[in-house]
Amino acid sequence: MDYDKDTPSDYETGLDNRIVHSGTNSAYLKSKDKKARGFATLIQQIKSDRYRRERLQFSAFVKSEDVKGSAVYG
Repeated sequence: MDYDKDTPSDYETGLDNRIVHSGTNSAYLKSKDKKARGFATLIQQIKSDRYRRERLQFSAFVKSEDVKGSAVYG
């Protein structure tokens, strides 16, 4: 298997309002079937105008299930 190639079509993303850490939604990334190849990424973007000349720290809570290889990069 080629786990070093991105294959986003093998995965789905969405919002979940049942499993949350804080707030009202969480995002998910999951394979469409057990034969999913490669990898996919989940990215969140924000407008940065409000934070100019500010120092920011980002953090995340990650829940994984049946993961082979890395679940988090960065």
